[in-house]
Amino acid sequence: MGMIRPENLQQLQLKWQEMLDRSEGEKLKKIICVDGKSNGITAIPKVLENIEIKGQVVTIDAMGTQTEIVETIRKRRADYVLAVKGNQGNLETDI
Repeated sequence: MGMIRPENLQQLQLKWQEMLDRSEGEKLKKIICVDGKSNGITAIPKVLENIEIKGQVVTIDAMGTQTEIVETIRKRRADYVLAVKGNQGNLETDI
């Protein structure tokens, strides 16, 4: 995301909003809503279950390294790139 120029990112955001504003976007809005006290960990599996990822590469920050999230990606026959942080035991060193 950091490589996208701000003006292009704004265009993408507008296109996304246009899609959500259309009637078929209403379903997606409802799917990705999570409790206000929640975080992305609960939203990511819902999004992954409702978009076509087969044959794609899914990238998620360190929050996405949850077992359930990785299992969902693999079950849906996609590849993934996940961030690894130093607070995950020896995982960073092992890699």
